[in-house]
Amino acid sequence: MAAASVAGCAWMAQADVLGAKAAFGRNEIRLYTDPIAYEVVRDGKVVAAKTKIGFALDGACQAKDAKLVNVTSRALSGRVETPVYKKASVDLAGSETYADFGAFGVRLVARRDGVAYRFETKKPGIVDCEKADITLPKGVRCWF
Repeated sequence: MAAASVAGCAWMAQADVLGAKAAFGRNEIRLYTDPIAYEVVRDGKVVAAKTKIGFALDGACQAKDAKLVNVTSRALSGRVETPVYKKASVDLAGSETYADFGAFGVRLVARRDGVAYRFETKKPGIVDCEKADITLPKGVRCWF
């Protein structure tokens, strides 16, 4: 499972880790599948350490004991106009990886300006809560 282009690439390093990497390798997001967790790397340095994630749909935890079914990846390109942002447009070049866990999936995106993940459910219902913490490594400085 590997897709590469000038825009970026997706990769699978070992059985329980997959990810998306932006163009020129500066930004990377990794997804661990057992248990489901993410990690963010910039310029080869971990900036958000491995952190468990999950969500509940109609009171039932969806990530517990979930098994990876399929992984798909694609390169991203294009620009989107941004009328209320400091820039006139945003470059969408990067890569996307979708980890399919059957009843739900996790979409990873890496671009030059950052990374993101998103849960996507295939079932109707109400998402009661989402565990979306961040673990910062010791010595990391943050500005808000």
